[in-house]
Amino acid sequence: MSTSEVSALSPHAFRERFPEITVGFNWPRFEAESWPVTRLTLTDPTALSRYHTFFRYSLGRINGHFLHWLAMRQMRVDEVLAKLARVPEPHRSSIIHFADLYRSGPAPIRLEIPTFALPDGGQYIMDFNHRVCGLALSGMAFELDVFSIAGPVSKDVLKDATHCRPRP
Repeated sequence: MSTSEVSALSPHAFRERFPEITVGFNWPRFEAESWPVTRLTLTDPTALSRYHTFFRYSLGRINGHFLHWLAMRQMRVDEVLAKLARVPEPHRSSIIHFADLYRSGPAPIRLEIPTFALPDGGQYIMDFNHRVCGLALSGMAFELDVFSIAGPVSKDVLKDATHCRPRP
């Protein structure tokens, strides 16, 4: 289940809450144009499995060589878990670490994550990808506060947003 409400989170407050975002996001444009930020409360594992991650898949490789960029697309959480044995180190170990950590603690797991809204209703995870994949792998109940930016989808806004498409 997920609910949504328009947040009063300004671009400045968003940046203060999530200062470690390194996915090629155009902070100056976000702040200048003041794109809205929506807050979602997510508890549905199926919906979470469809979120796009920073992991890339191309020609059978995960985060492959730059020559594979023509066929590249961002992997969803469920795809990362399905191909976990092929996820390069240290990413795989980090995902497993978080899954083990969540399994050893109380449920529901509570996290805040930043995302970017996609035209098809999907979300691109801008930070905490290892934690989110670990959460999905753990199978634990969760309650995510998702802070989603609704901006234009282009390479000059968010580098990988145009590669968030379904698998062929």
